[in-house]
Amino acid sequence: MHEKADLVVKELIRNLEQLPQPSPELPSFVQNNPAFCPCGKDGVLDNLFSFHGSVEQYTEAFDMAIALHLCKEATDVALCKAAAVQASAIVVAPCCVGKLSNKVLNPNIYHVTGKNVPTVSYPQSSVFCQLIPNQDDWDALVKAADYSNKQESRTSRNATQRTAKALLETDRRIFLEEFHQYRTALMRMDPWEVTPKNDVLVCLQKLKSDIINN
Repeated sequence: MHEKADLVVKELIRNLEQLPQPSPELPSFVQNNPAFCPCGKDGVLDNLFSFHGSVEQYTEAFDMAIALHLCKEATDVALCKAAAVQASAIVVAPCCVGKLSNKVLNPNIYHVTGKNVPTVSYPQSSVFCQLIPNQDDWDALVKAADYSNKQESRTSRNATQRTAKALLETDRRIFLEEFHQYRTALMRMDPWEVTPKNDVLVCLQKLKSDIINN
């Protein structure tokens, strides 16, 4: 990310006759914090920095959350984090849904939460808790929804798997609509073959007028 930021700065230098004046200092929460690292050179991109740590350790406000292929419940940890700060927009591409089994302890979650124990209970929405109260049925659904073969993207086998995965993403959608007042949509990357995990969950914060009307 830092390398890309430097390339942007160089492009600005080449194309702009006068660069914007840099801010005198970085945000207070970035200064003297080893978890944060400013990006860009000479303060041109003074509002861009990277953070190294778990999602739960990040405590500063943000307006948009974008997550690509967060494994297992890491997607849900990120969704809950974004919803907690009332981010106006959330765009996530979930990954490895087969590991959403309540019986599986996945060490990959350590990289998101710093703990090797589940932090999310499934299903999440009240609707799916009623539809799938049996944990064995939920585990069977997540197993059916897990796929990674790009060559099967447009096959009948993949259509069945996609149906199962769409149900999992619908549970996430309803949860965000029920408890966090988001408008949600399940979309797909184009072309499908860009990656086997090509679902995209888009969430937008409801306008106050929408909430009143509902």
